[in-house]
Amino acid sequence: MNLFQRTTFVNSWKNCLTKSTDWRFSITSLNKKFFYSTKQRQGKTQSLSSYRASLENDYFIFLKHINEKEKIFAPGQLVINLGSSPGIWNNVASEYIGSEGRVVSVDIIPSRSPANCSTIQGNFLSMAIQEEVVKAGLRARKLREASAQYGDPSSVPYLQLAIEHEAAMEKQGSLLNELRADVVMSDLNRPFPMVQGFEFSISRKPYSAMRNRELLTVKDHMDSLFLAQSSLIFSLRGLKQSGTFLCKVVNGPNLSSLLEDLTMCFSKVSKHTMKGVSENENSVIYLCTGKISTPPFKLLNV
Repeated sequence: MNLFQRTTFVNSWKNCLTKSTDWRFSITSLNKKFFYSTKQRQGKTQSLSSYRASLENDYFIFLKHINEKEKIFAPGQLVINLGSSPGIWNNVASEYIGSEGRVVSVDIIPSRSPANCSTIQGNFLSMAIQEEVVKAGLRARKLREASAQYGDPSSVPYLQLAIEHEAAMEKQGSLLNELRADVVMSDLNRPFPMVQGFEFSISRKPYSAMRNRELLTVKDHMDSLFLAQSSLIFSLRGLKQSGTFLCKVVNGPNLSSLLEDLTMCFSKVSKHTMKGVSENENSVIYLCTGKISTPPFKLLNV
């Protein structure tokens, strides 16, 4: 009798565990439905994790191909990355700029970053977050200049310099014109499928907000264009004259309007299309150089 009761209890406990994990499978199925192509859903040839890994790898190779062709990155550069999650653009940039360079990235969803990268979690459209991005970029340049002055990195008084620089920035007010970044990258689009980290609120809540909140989710081509315009306005003031603006946008019928604005702000604009990564995403990357010193005023009033 005792043995029978013990077996019944164990089986009931196993059933409870199975039912308690149903939410994980429901989240995975929603991700698959949203990100998988029709062929992948029908064939079920790969898991969500392997799909995301292959997607990240495709983008990594594609960005490296663009850099080898256009020579975007160089050692010691200051790079601003708008919309950094899951960190693919950070990894590509940090590989080329080296330990003397710095990547300052921002995104609502957190991601792992290389050693020479600073990440700010927040909404880029917030002016307060943009101010923090600018401060981080200026601080990185100040520390790089101090390292060159002192010679030995171990002898640089980092804390003292950071405190002095923070006090100076508070007195100066708006500093976006002083940023003069070498590269500004923009990948302000819907998030990659989340495959882990659901147990951490720091990643689960932002991901849920990006997927479900009306003001945060990137629903279509027009939302992508609006975010690209926002990053363009930022780069007009924060990018140095000889800098590079790299912008990713979802392809669509109104792409010509963005191209018109880019050609008014930069002397050279090249287009790179990446097809076949996902049925739900056919993206275009614009590479812009030769920033015009006096940008058109209509863009600043968008």
